[in-house]
Amino acid sequence: MMGPSGGFYAIRKNLFKPVPENFIVDDFYICMNVLLKGKKAVSSLNSIVYEDMQNSLYEELRRKARISTGDFQNLINFKKVLLNPFKVVAFSFVSHKVLRWISSFIFLIILFTSSILMADSLFFFQLFIVQLIFLLLPIVDITLHSLKINIVFLRFTTHLMVLNVALLTGFFKNMRGIKNGIWNPTKRIVENGRI
Repeated sequence: MMGPSGGFYAIRKNLFKPVPENFIVDDFYICMNVLLKGKKAVSSLNSIVYEDMQNSLYEELRRKARISTGDFQNLINFKKVLLNPFKVVAFSFVSHKVLRWISSFIFLIILFTSSILMADSLFFFQLFIVQLIFLLLPIVDITLHSLKINIVFLRFTTHLMVLNVALLTGFFKNMRGIKNGIWNPTKRIVENGRI
């Protein structure tokens, strides 16, 4: 696997490389350094982890924007890995992480080019209309959700949109510079005094 999930991982002490103070997504940084030493990151399929999250789009956007900021920070830090795309670690890095991190830019390029090409092409006109409808679906979902109507497909489109907005937000936050790795955790559901 390319990266562990938050606090749900263990590492051999001799493989640990100290994390720079301003790093946000330290779990990926730690894992990537292990992989670059020629070691493996293995997922335990028998592990069970519970993590409560609020069902709030704002909290999800905030959480994903923070993670995305750290993702782009890691991309810059490990950019030399991309120089040898035929190595297993590099291929996995690009296919499992980098392509997802730049997906919002790919969507914007497709939207922009189809808006230019639609004047001369029925195909690009239809593609542009489909993209506009897709961009409006989260508004429909949020409206229906407020009326206690949940449609799974619309929920997926909303979360995809939140992810892409978070990726763009994270990119620009990273470009402005990251002073420290301190972040406010996402609000958790508290029951009986326990998180």
